[in-house]
Amino acid sequence: MILSRHNPRIREIRALTGSSRERADAGLLVVEGLRCVDTALRCGAELVRLYLAEPSRESEALARVERAGAQTEADVERVDREVLGWASSVQSSTDCVAVVRRPARSLGVLGADVNRALVLEHVGDPGNVGSAIRSAVAAGVDCVILAGRCADWSNPKVVRGSAGTVFALPVVESRSVRDALATLALTGIGASSEGGTSVYEARLPSRGALVLGSEARGLSRDARNACDSLVTIPMVRDVESLNVAAAAAVCLFLMTR
Repeated sequence: MILSRHNPRIREIRALTGSSRERADAGLLVVEGLRCVDTALRCGAELVRLYLAEPSRESEALARVERAGAQTEADVERVDREVLGWASSVQSSTDCVAVVRRPARSLGVLGADVNRALVLEHVGDPGNVGSAIRSAVAAGVDCVILAGRCADWSNPKVVRGSAGTVFALPVVESRSVRDALATLALTGIGASSEGGTSVYEARLPSRGALVLGSEARGLSRDARNACDSLVTIPMVRDVESLNVAAAAAVCLFLMTR
């Protein structure tokens, strides 16, 4: 059992949670929390190392995760609960941490496999990116595209925000919304706080992408121009706009129904 914060494996967890460059160079990322790890593995995450806190808290999810670890060539380690909590970026007590392979995904190889997509432009908050990915998975779109200056999708906060579903579909990066729509030949439907067709009346085309902009500024001018049309969520009271993750959920479920 690992008892020391100075153990190289514990140092690896700290490095991977804290640095996007470390994650990219190693081709690895960290999934934290039992439910998140359980979901990630069921969504196809490739397990490299699995760390289980001791003393353990028995549960059905823990049993599934332990079986998944036993069925692979992954290293499975028991770690003192306080040491594992120190290594993790999660503030509360951590039952489980997994180090998994970072999927090699790129926009250019998706091609005809993508009919419907969610595109986020300049969404910098990792929690919002993760929540939007979770909604995209639930709504049944084929991929999520992070255009411009979005949060790194391998950030542990994104993974937690997605509740582990970030492994259920391709999440890829693009220089711009325009490049993403052109590369995949998708019709772009931009979400705007005003001036668009009511989202209650709109439909996402059979080959189309819902495009949402940053929390502070919405879609850039170039992104708006790249879109074929705009949709707006009607507000009952004097609210300027919804949180971007909430807006993504509303639009995706209404437009793909």
